[in-house]
Amino acid sequence: LAGGWLHSLVLKADGRVMAFGYNSVGQLGDSSTTDRQSPIEVAALGGDNAQLAGGWIHSLVLKQGP
Repeated sequence: LAGGWLHSLVLKADGRVMAFGYNSVGQLGDSSTTDRQSPIEVAALGGDNAQLAGGWIHSLVLKQGP
């Protein structure tokens, strides 16, 4: 779980990322600026993610190694 400014990210056990909250500049990673009250999957990232971080108007995802 990671939090930014008014948005949150969740790393699921299978490596998929879910995001929800304020999305004014696309910080949820769903190619929109629509705010989300319920978690949505950030499908473009796939399922091989290892760590998350959130900031003011950005989100970061660290992929697993090769």
